[in-house]
Amino acid sequence: MCGDGIEALLQGAALELRVRQAAARGVEVVACGMTLTEKQIPPERLNDAVRVVPNGLLEAVRLQEAGYLSVEL
Repeated sequence: MCGDGIEALLQGAALELRVRQAAARGVEVVACGMTLTEKQIPPERLNDAVRVVPNGLLEAVRLQEAGYLSVEL
């Protein structure tokens, strides 16, 4: 997750339960470290089911090169 959507991954957010349920089913939920820095959000405020990567866009490109598909919502 990058950009304004990052707020959905914070502890106490409306989607917190859904993020936890997805992670429990094996979905890896990832937050962009650059977005966190830009928005001055400390990683500790994220739902504990979320993993932080340095750059979300580069992570998406890396996964696509590895054969993963991207779904844009």
